[in-house]
Amino acid sequence: MNKTEEGFFKWLLKQGYKPEDIHYQGRGTLDFVTSDGRKWEVKRLYRHKILIYPSGGTRQWDALFDDPENTEIVVMDERKEDPVLRIPIKNISKDTRLYKGIDIYLIGEKTKVDRITVTIDRDLLKEIDGIVKKHSHMGASRSSVMEYYLKKGVDDLKKLREEETRGRVIV
Repeated sequence: MNKTEEGFFKWLLKQGYKPEDIHYQGRGTLDFVTSDGRKWEVKRLYRHKILIYPSGGTRQWDALFDDPENTEIVVMDERKEDPVLRIPIKNISKDTRLYKGIDIYLIGEKTKVDRITVTIDRDLLKEIDGIVKKHSHMGASRSSVMEYYLKKGVDDLKKLREEETRGRVIV
């Protein structure tokens, strides 16, 4: 059991489960199954994302949906005793890649997403953090706010280009 799983095991004990009620499966999908039929996949939080690795990849992701009523992804931060977030599978679809501000990243999945590193002015970053704080109840993160404004800026540039093109007379 890794530290993340150990933390979750302790949390299950605090919830009233007895050690004999908890079945740990170190390999494969669903790290824990409890005697009441609940199934738990434990994921470590990396900033604002969780990773599903190639050993499971989309197979692991698909397997989580075999029993959506009884299955949860539990997001743990090793520095905290309680889960950061619990994601009931019944509340998401297989297409979900963002849930309450947490990116769900399937490693090895072919996506249209590229990851880049951006250097940003501190004052602008403070503004972005203010927006994130204001909209955190809606799952806002730095990434989602920056992506929103980047898309908006690109759309504005396209409109400006179209207006400039319409205003030109071509002879």
